[in-house]
Amino acid sequence: MNDEIKARALGVIKAVLAESVPANTTDAGLLDLPLEDLAIDSLGKLELVMELEKTFDLLLDETRIAACRSLGDLVSLVGEGAGE
Repeated sequence: MNDEIKARALGVIKAVLAESVPANTTDAGLLDLPLEDLAIDSLGKLELVMELEKTFDLLLDETRIAACRSLGDLVSLVGEGAGE
């Protein structure tokens, strides 16, 4: 995946999940973080997905989003949608 896309996606994730992710989490740690371990509800997850879609001007498939188990999976899905 393009490093620029990954960096932009991580920036969006950090902004949206600022209160849900421990401050000392590295980018690699953030990518490995299971979605179920996040302190967000379904509305928070929807907000995250919508912000990623807006940032990258794409529409992610709901079935594929539901299959994501980690933030890294979600970032990879964004990369695929952005033409990677």
